[in-house]
Amino acid sequence: MSILQAMILGCIQGIASFLPVSSSGHLVLAGSFLGINSDLSLKFLALMHIGTLAAVCLVLKDDLLRLWNALTGLLRDGFFNLITLARNLGHVEDGEYRPMLKTAYRRLVVYMTVSLVPTVLIALILRRFAELGASNLLITAMGFMVTALMLMVCSFSDDRKKKPKATKYTDALLIGLFQGISVVPGVSRLGMIMAGCSLAGFSRKYTIRYALLISIPSIVGGLLLEGASPVSVGKTVGIGPCILGILVAGAVGYLVLRYSIQLLSRNLHRFFAIYCLAAGVLSMIAYLH
Repeated sequence: MSILQAMILGCIQGIASFLPVSSSGHLVLAGSFLGINSDLSLKFLALMHIGTLAAVCLVLKDDLLRLWNALTGLLRDGFFNLITLARNLGHVEDGEYRPMLKTAYRRLVVYMTVSLVPTVLIALILRRFAELGASNLLITAMGFMVTALMLMVCSFSDDRKKKPKATKYTDALLIGLFQGISVVPGVSRLGMIMAGCSLAGFSRKYTIRYALLISIPSIVGGLLLEGASPVSVGKTVGIGPCILGILVAGAVGYLVLRYSIQLLSRNLHRFFAIYCLAAGVLSMIAYLH
């Protein structure tokens, strides 16, 4: 892979990651047109997310800090309650327990954790299919079609008002299930999470925050699962192009994310659905030729 090709792929990754159009699907499609489809793999697709992961962390650093404080608070109060439970055994007067889910961010931590369970299970089940999709435009075309269908369904739903306080564990499981399917190239992680959030009745503002924040542990998990690193992927495409692609993806992703949050808050699902449909048709044509 040349430096120019790596920069093009990094730019595509940075733009597509923060729109519900599947960055992995675009990388596979672009790789076909650039003649580097044989260099693409799940490891490479996962590796390209490092740059956009850094972009999310920079833009949402305040939310991440609150989530970290919420997580440490949950662990601290959970440990305190366990000690209290042990002390209460065999005693007439029970000691008081600390409330666990007393803030919105604590509830968000729990719901995100619940969402990750079906995400991991579905991703493992579909992993072989996803590996084939990294070099097969037919599977990528099918992924784009799935994204288009789900976005079109969501386009008919109104902006609802559900926030963390009203969220149910079944909502988190549904979103995690949808996110797990996005391991297949062409199926947009952001699009599927937005679809799940829409079906669960989340407000658009809450949907965007939930979708972006839950993508962080998902991306990290994908990197660990695939064992993706510039060294491992560099054996195939070169360490230099890998690092440059990540840097370009991060820089472009940072710029795009700052504006896409406002864009995603509007009901443009139908527009993105039509775009994904067109990308699916183009992928099908490229596959047949």
